[in-house]
Amino acid sequence: MKRLARATAPAKVILLGEHFVVHGCRALVTAIDLRAEVTCIRVEGKAIELRSGKLFCIRRPDGGVDADERSWKTLKPLLSLVDELLSEYVSNAIGVRVEIDSRIPKGAGLGSSAAVSVALAKALSSLLEVELSNEELKRMAMKPEQEIHGMPSGIDPHITTYGGILVFQRPNSWEELEQNPMKLIIINSGRRRRTGKLVERFRNFTEAYPELFYDMRSLYDRLFEEALSSYLAGDLETLGRLMAVNGFMLRLAGVSTPELDRIVEASMEKNIYGAKLTGAGGGGCVIALPKQDEASRVAEELRQRFQRVWVSECPREGVRVEETL
Repeated sequence: MKRLARATAPAKVILLGEHFVVHGCRALVTAIDLRAEVTCIRVEGKAIELRSGKLFCIRRPDGGVDADERSWKTLKPLLSLVDELLSEYVSNAIGVRVEIDSRIPKGAGLGSSAAVSVALAKALSSLLEVELSNEELKRMAMKPEQEIHGMPSGIDPHITTYGGILVFQRPNSWEELEQNPMKLIIINSGRRRRTGKLVERFRNFTEAYPELFYDMRSLYDRLFEEALSSYLAGDLETLGRLMAVNGFMLRLAGVSTPELDRIVEASMEKNIYGAKLTGAGGGGCVIALPKQDEASRVAEELRQRFQRVWVSECPREGVRVEETL
């Protein structure tokens, strides 16, 4: 058994299809080059420790847990993942310290919890010298996601495990695409939101206006076909324009906010191809697709109005082991 293993997994953004994907439509999703890092360290004794910034919990050998309420609420799903791996692959109890260091903003629609879960499964299995397939890693990460979000679509664990860009359709259809180079600008509103409440809000919209939603869904399906063809052809300008239309549809459905709308409008003033909210809405982030040679300049101009702005590329690689000792 190794003494230390460190793994990272990427964040994600949804380019097209938030909420519509819950109702059977396809979504276009890509990994981005923000990563969550998890380090697993073998320690003396039989306690399990988890630490993420100021959050901390320890499960003593007698089964008791030391943690404040906030730490326990956040770290309990990850402790369950550790327990599952250890019970399945270790015959005698061991001590493990888990250190989480994520660059991915929490509650921002970028898949932070899934990236941490996948990186944890990868790091701990590497520490135990157990070879898990990507499908096994994804399956293990889905359990914390279900505990955190209720009924997640499954997009986040898949994209953070595999990386790249793909088309997803429920219940479990994935199509990995040939990747074209693409830079995105991400603007974080700084407002955290709860996915479950926003999914419910969108569902309420579909139930209150079934005929309108039927028309919107038909329009979205046509929009998606053209957007996918545009991406595959390297036509980022058309892709960006259609992303903006999709964003307007989400705004009509009531999952945007005035702050997100202001960020979208400020981005569009920079002569970019398109901008929209990403994730469930209600806060979180806006993504903007700029002319590729102007990404850094546009991001710098947006920083004059919004503090949390960065340029991200779309990596091919998903979860990976960074270090073992």
